Amino acid sequence: MPHPVRSLVRLFACLGACMASGAAPASIPYVYPFNSMSGQEVIERRLKQPKSQLDYINREKVEAYLNGIKDGAHGTAWCLTRPVLPQELNLAVVQRLKESRKPAELKGNAAPLVLAELRRRFPCEKPRKARR
Repeated sequence: MPHPVRSLVRLFACLGACMASGAAPASIPYVYPFNSMSGQEVIERRLKQPKSQLDYINREKVEAYLNGIKDGAHGTAWCLTRPVLPQELNLAVVQRLKESRKPAELKGNAAPLVLAELRRRFPCEKPRKARR
């Protein structure tokens, strides 16, 4: 079995070479299948009452995942207009997803669902045209 660090180094070298050569993005392998979560995973892991160390770890993973989504889209897809603690906002968003989304929707990636809820709750103001 190959050493995992050496394998990653080779992969990143290959990715760098592909990017430098101008290869199409489709030719770059998707190597991190664990960097997204379904809506159902987010709901289950965030709303579950932790009883084990793994439960706490899974909850923290969900919090980090949600914080990353929020951070990456703040100011463009949604705009926070009042102070809210991050974990309180995460919990409110997850509870709303559970209440408002159909099971079929929750099977897909949670990021678009989370962004839609943030956009609904905290829309960004449209820029006003300057008067002359």
